[in-house]
Amino acid sequence: MTNPAREVGQLRKAGQLDAALARARETFASNPRDSYLQMAYGWVLYELLKRDADALNKSRMPVSQVAGRFRQWLAEYQQLGLLPRPDLLHSLFLTQALKVSKETQTYSGFLPFLRWANPQALRPEDREPFTVNGKPAPSLELRLLYVIGRCAAAGEDDPEHLAWADGVLADALAAHPDDQWLHYFKSKRLIAQGRAAEAREFLLPIIKRRPREYWLWDLLGQIWAIDDRPQAIVCYYRAVQLGEPEKVLKTRVRLAECLVALDRQPEAARQVHTALEDRQRHNWRTPPDLAQLARADWYRRLAGEGNLPAEPDVARVAETILFGEETAVKVGVIDGQNTEKGVAHVAFSATVDDGVVLPYRKFRKIAQYPVGALVEVHYRDEPPTPYSVTTPAIKTIEGFCQSFAGELRRRPGQAFGFIEAETGERIFVPPSLLADVQLEPNEPANCRAIYAIDRKSGKPGWRALNLVLQHE
Repeated sequence: MTNPAREVGQLRKAGQLDAALARARETFASNPRDSYLQMAYGWVLYELLKRDADALNKSRMPVSQVAGRFRQWLAEYQQLGLLPRPDLLHSLFLTQALKVSKETQTYSGFLPFLRWANPQALRPEDREPFTVNGKPAPSLELRLLYVIGRCAAAGEDDPEHLAWADGVLADALAAHPDDQWLHYFKSKRLIAQGRAAEAREFLLPIIKRRPREYWLWDLLGQIWAIDDRPQAIVCYYRAVQLGEPEKVLKTRVRLAECLVALDRQPEAARQVHTALEDRQRHNWRTPPDLAQLARADWYRRLAGEGNLPAEPDVARVAETILFGEETAVKVGVIDGQNTEKGVAHVAFSATVDDGVVLPYRKFRKIAQYPVGALVEVHYRDEPPTPYSVTTPAIKTIEGFCQSFAGELRRRPGQAFGFIEAETGERIFVPPSLLADVQLEPNEPANCRAIYAIDRKSGKPGWRALNLVLQHE
């Protein structure tokens, strides 16, 4: 007498997965309470799911085909009610199911399976994070919670499943209050429910930590669009400023719709025009919502006239949405760039230590400013903390940072020199600005200088930050 479970297992180990599946189905129909057969059947389904995931990853199978088979494997796995949980097979099957769900964007109908699978039925090791290629990765438990949140945000399952998902998300946030992805999916779920204020409450902490992620600004725009279109417009503009053109096409459509609603058709026309151009560049189809905007009389008129307005720079306004009004703005001069350490120093006055160090990793554009450039440093919170840098309208700070013209003089053998300015000031030129410079007697020169206290002598005076020789 043959052993169905052993036979199915042997076929699977021999790599004959289709034959193993056919035998498992056949024998399961007549032996539905055989726990050994269910275990063998479950391992076959796991191998089939893993094979589909690998085929999808290597583009050997179309997404639509994998998505259809995925639903079939889930349905068959759910028949195996005698499989132990928690268990290695269960954990491996869930891991592959989450992977295929993400790659195929199969979330509709996935929530009932996740509820049946029970995110509590996990092994201790499934609750621990791990590393992939040296980088930290969330645990299987957290990944399950993320997908439950994603499915709930889609809102396509029945109210009973959604209520269960809401409870799971609430418990997960209580257990992991600082997890940004749980906050993200909770905010999306609240958007689906029309609860804009609560959605913002969950999303804002994430954007404050990752303020240059275009997709977060897009989502914040969707939230504000529920009850405040002007704020939504700022968020959408910020998203298209930060995102690559191919990734913000839907954002441009949402932005155009908000602009039209507020009778700002010229700005909307710019978004429609850019979205159409970006799609045509890649030979992508035009979606119905964009096509409808492009057919509108106002768009055809404005596009025909040309001279569409440029997109505004909303960085400052967007930061106000995140952090509120700034507590202070201080104008200073960059008096040092340390590329090895990746920092710039901004001085605000001649007083020793009246300045701030700005790291490149946080202030990405600060490395592009030359020494001697004036900048506005914007502060918020208590104690005041710098959060952005902009270029001021003024060009000099009288009595502290000015430009001078005069004659550059250096004695033989000295590494430093002085500019005798036409206005009577004497500006010290440090050796770093005179290295490898061949000077003519009384060389005409210009410089930007700072009035500072010498740390060695304690005496104040003008010191050149840059130098331009007129013969150059």
